[in-house]
Amino acid sequence: MKQTTFILGSGVLLLLLLGPASALAIPLADSAADFSLTQGQNNWEYGYIAPETSMAFLPMPCSGDFWFGSGYAVHPDLYWTIVTKNWAHPHGPQASRGSEAVEHWAVRRWLSEIDGSVQLTGDFHPGDIRGDNVTASIWVDGLQVWSEDLAGVQPDVGVFDLVVPVSLGAPIDFAIAPNDTSNYDTTYFSTQVFAADTERPDDFQAIPEPATLALLGAGLAGLALRKRRNRT
Repeated sequence: MKQTTFILGSGVLLLLLLGPASALAIPLADSAADFSLTQGQNNWEYGYIAPETSMAFLPMPCSGDFWFGSGYAVHPDLYWTIVTKNWAHPHGPQASRGSEAVEHWAVRRWLSEIDGSVQLTGDFHPGDIRGDNVTASIWVDGLQVWSEDLAGVQPDVGVFDLVVPVSLGAPIDFAIAPNDTSNYDTTYFSTQVFAADTERPDDFQAIPEPATLALLGAGLAGLALRKRRNRT
């Protein structure tokens, strides 16, 4: 009888463990949490585009602690092209304050970890309204899927939430382009990337619901009590 009770109790615990569970939305990527001063870390790269020459993504050659803090730069003394953990700054085609007269887009790039569809959520918002504003855009494998001029300070300006198809290793570029000058173009940015279909990364694990965890705890307590009684 004791052996039967133990087997039944173990079966209940196994049922609880394998029973109803809800998968928490775990992001594949998070621009702030994943930020690193190592190019390619967490599938993120930090660079720029010089559209007057080509639309090719170029990794920023300088990284470290500069006058603006920790981040990446094309050249901290010649260009305003910067990417940091929480904000970025493009370089306008009009020379200002001793900088070169060339256009640079500041770009964060994430390389997709899955085949399927991903949901991109986040926002761009200006750090200072005194400038001539910037244009934010998102590109998937070289094709533009979203764009917005960040004029004004309306709450919904720069907010995005879209689902796009991707292939494994496809680049997703989050770009900030200047208008005429580089003045006051600091732009705050954050995004999270989620799997938008049934596919999940290999290390994805379903997390039991709170009710399931409570039942599991009760089951363990019951078994412990029965074992104590059997000893006495």
